[in-house]
Amino acid sequence: MAVRALLGTQAHSAILLQANAYPTLQSTGRRTIAFSDASDWSCTDGGVMPAGYAGGSITVVFFWASWTVTTGNCRWTIEFERMAQNGNATTANTFGTLVPVAQAPSTTLAAMQYCTFTLSAANMGSIVAGESFRFRIGRTGSNVADTMVGLAYYYGSYFQEI
Repeated sequence: MAVRALLGTQAHSAILLQANAYPTLQSTGRRTIAFSDASDWSCTDGGVMPAGYAGGSITVVFFWASWTVTTGNCRWTIEFERMAQNGNATTANTFGTLVPVAQAPSTTLAAMQYCTFTLSAANMGSIVAGESFRFRIGRTGSNVADTMVGLAYYYGSYFQEI
């Protein structure tokens, strides 16, 4: 079971939560979302848990790159929110516990990096197959663990049940 969440597809377009996280278009035509080191930025995407989901933990892998530096660490975060029918109000944020990962950019400028998170079933609100969800990817530039200077570019992600 894999859930894909790719930027730029009609079903999974990124929703910007803050004005300072912004979509960009590379000269190659690749769509990205740029995250600055200046503050905490995030974006949200969503999907529907597929019929084959058995209720376990998932691994989230997302793809990112730095176009300007090859040193330091970028501190990424992910949060997951179950959106059950007749569940929480859509006007409220009910994300699970924030999961952080610090990762260095590639040693090759502008080369893709894969960042991996693990989310437990409990941290996903015990979501079941067929329910919709949101997930929020963020960069916490204000955190001391984020030592990478400059923008980090998010390209997309996928989910895999463990």
